[in-house]
This record gives sequence, C-alpha cells and structure tokens, in this order.
Amino acid sequence: MGKSGDNIIQKIDYQSLAKQFVDFFYNKWVTNPNDFISNGMFFEKSKMNLNNKILVGVEIINEMILIQNNSNLMIKYDNISALDSGSRRIDIMVNGKMNKSNVNYNFTQHFLIIFQEKTWKIQNSILNILI
Repeated sequence: MGKSGDNIIQKIDYQSLAKQFVDFFYNKWVTNPNDFISNGMFFEKSKMNLNNKILVGVEIINEMILIQNNSNLMIKYDNISALDSGSRRIDIMVNGKMNKSNVNYNFTQHFLIIFQEKTWKIQNSILNILI
C-alpha cells in the first residue's frame, strides 16, 4: 500500500524509522554520548524517567554520559515495537541487554519521538535498567 496524505506519519515507514532511530541512539550512547548535546535529539524540556529518577533536558545527557563514562558499554536490543501516535509522533518500546564492565543488565526503554523542524526528536522516554 502506498503512503499518502498530508501528515508525515502517512508518508513514511514508521517501523523502519523506529529501527533506524534506535540503532542511531544506542550507537551514539556507547560511542560518544557528548554528541547528544549538539545533535538536537533532545528538546530543552525533554523528560526521561530513569529507574524512577526524573531527568529533564541536559540532565538526561549528563546521566547518559555518566553511565557510559568512557567504559566499554555495550547495548544490544532484542525487540523493538513501534506504533504511530497521531500525525507526527511515534511510540517505540525496546527490550534488550546492557553490559558495562562485564556486568550484564536487562533493560526496557520507551521513547516518544516527535517530528519537528524537519527532524525526529525525543519528547519523553522511560528507561528501566533491571539490576
């Protein structure tokens, strides 16, 4: 079925976009999370609930930098599920595993990404790292 309509979500394969987004996000987190400061992926008021700790804007990036902390952080996901949520929003759920300093952790992360100013940005995220 062809993509048509006036809304961005009607013109794209949002399942494919969700996978590309997740691949980019986790690759950037393990290689150079400082890039999140300049790449515009987060809004100033983006929120993340990280194991019940609420972070806003640059606090999110600072926490990600602390977690990565020049270590050999590895993130592999097992499953991605995506659902369109209006004309320019996608909900994404990820299940996977993190390894930091040879310790394995399971994690679940939800993203709400929105299309604004010709790019996709994180509006909100919930990340549970199961310790």
